[in-house]
Amino acid sequence: MSLPQNIGDYLKFIATETARMAWPGSMMRGRHQILKKEAKKKTETFFAEEFPIRALWDNLAVVADDYRNWHRKVCRDLARWLVKHKRMGAEGNIPEAVAAKLLDTFMHQLMKTERFRVLWPELYLPLDRRVFAVLHSPDIELDGKDRINEILRKSPYSISRKEYETVQESLLSLLALQKSKTSFRREDLWTSRIELNCLWL
Repeated sequence: MSLPQNIGDYLKFIATETARMAWPGSMMRGRHQILKKEAKKKTETFFAEEFPIRALWDNLAVVADDYRNWHRKVCRDLARWLVKHKRMGAEGNIPEAVAAKLLDTFMHQLMKTERFRVLWPELYLPLDRRVFAVLHSPDIELDGKDRINEILRKSPYSISRKEYETVQESLLSLLALQKSKTSFRREDLWTSRIELNCLWL
């Protein structure tokens, strides 16, 4: 395979490689699979052919200023793709909630490409059962913890978009708290929800 010779080919390569690296394999394991067989391949095709990576590349500042709405649209598009290709697994899961997990893991991996790192502070944390279990712990301080706990008792793949955004907003308070408590004060640390992954290693 030859190296990309133009920006279009380069971005398609970046999108495809990122989708492969970002794939959360646990979504196709167990008795109650979140996604059906061949979902990985179909998801890679979405990111290679449908994901607006060129528009993102050209308009990073605009997307950073309105990341929530950009994220909503891409989630809807990916959810429709999963439904169209009949890749949704166990009943009761919401396509947009599943799409959010796939998009969030993709965006995390996309940070390996320097140009996209301007989005680092805006990224959402990929949500799963492990994350929900830790956040539900009494040791974790969150704004509106009682309200958040009602959401955390559900499967992360069966929550509404509003509930998803409520959890993500609450993570900002946890991020700020972590930054205030840490003994090593640096402005470049605790700047993204993604860094909270250290809580459930």
